[in-house]
Amino acid sequence: MKHLVFIAAIAAGLLACNTDTRTTNETDTSNHAAYAPSEGDVTYRGGKVMVWHNGAWKEADNDVHLNNGVVVNRKGEVIKEDKVVVLDDGEVVNRSGRFFDKAGNAIEDAWDATKKGVKKAGEKVKDVFTDHDEDDNKVKDEKK
Repeated sequence: MKHLVFIAAIAAGLLACNTDTRTTNETDTSNHAAYAPSEGDVTYRGGKVMVWHNGAWKEADNDVHLNNGVVVNRKGEVIKEDKVVVLDDGEVVNRSGRFFDKAGNAIEDAWDATKKGVKKAGEKVKDVFTDHDEDDNKVKDEKK
């Protein structure tokens, strides 16, 4: 009887240890890959660019060159061709240029978001100048 309990305990322990062997990078939840750091990934934390090296985040000495011509400079700007994405605190870009937020969720449209951000900024600047011109015209009309 003791042998049977012992064997059952070992079997239960082995079954409990049988976990999913995929890395966090390979799991997919709601079409968003979760993030786990790997060699050469880059993050921006506390105003510093950090690189994952030998199992720990270490401050970058120079600009970091990733795959596909992606460069992360010391200011946290990720540059690819003529596009620039500024990393927010805690965000990560991996070796292949994929972005992850500080919670580890993939940011699917990070490169496309640069276009949207530039367009929004341009519209805001246009609005400011348009409002300023209208205010100047009102002042001129009032002086007449």
